[in-house]
Amino acid sequence: MQTANIWNKLHLYRYKIIVFTLLGLLSQAPAFGQSPVTYSRENLVGYDDRLLTYGFTLGIHSSALRLKYADSFVNDAAFADVANITAPNGFGFSIGFLGSLRLAQYLDLRLMPKVGFYQYSIDYQYTTVDTPDKTFFADFTTIDLPLLFKYKSERRKNFRMFYVAGVSPTIDVTGKKQREENEEEGLQLAGDNLSLEVGFGTDLYFPLFKFSPEIRYSYGLVNVLKNNRNEVGMAFDRMNTQSIALYLIFN
Repeated sequence: MQTANIWNKLHLYRYKIIVFTLLGLLSQAPAFGQSPVTYSRENLVGYDDRLLTYGFTLGIHSSALRLKYADSFVNDAAFADVANITAPNGFGFSIGFLGSLRLAQYLDLRLMPKVGFYQYSIDYQYTTVDTPDKTFFADFTTIDLPLLFKYKSERRKNFRMFYVAGVSPTIDVTGKKQREENEEEGLQLAGDNLSLEVGFGTDLYFPLFKFSPEIRYSYGLVNVLKNNRNEVGMAFDRMNTQSIALYLIFN
């Protein structure tokens, strides 16, 4: 029983655990860069003075749905035996490219087209013992086009901090077979979206490249609930997406 309780607590606080773990890793980045080899001299002098720079990105993310329940969830007899409906986090990854335009000494405009793989789910938990809990999934393959402003601190030898903010349109390119599987599972979501994104990171300058680990939070503005009339969706008025991601940027 004690072991089960520990796992339940980890499940409840998983989102905070992920955030603090990523923050801890990012906070160690300057420490790794303080070796005598890295800081013996200033690397890539004048690199940030270029008008255009390019690179590529690798990302991992944890995504979930934000649920707004309909009045029918409370009042409709069809949900009398439903104890709770939750939206757990699903993990995915992305790969893409980076194009950065220098606007001012401490300000860049970045376009980061990428292909992302996302999974969303909701859990139905029932009060009756003879009714098993159910989980409904929806998987998506998307093309994301984040357009972000990057505000940079002053460079300290081979290190600087930065903040990013902007918008990210999402285009659904999920295959027909995968889309049909989503429909069969009952959770019908729209893959196209528009999100607000904010984040922070560090630029680490090495002799041959610049490495920029970055943490970014994304909040979807579009109601992605495609069907609120079937047995799964009728409990909700709307659903929005949210995710937190760690990006490793090489440029």
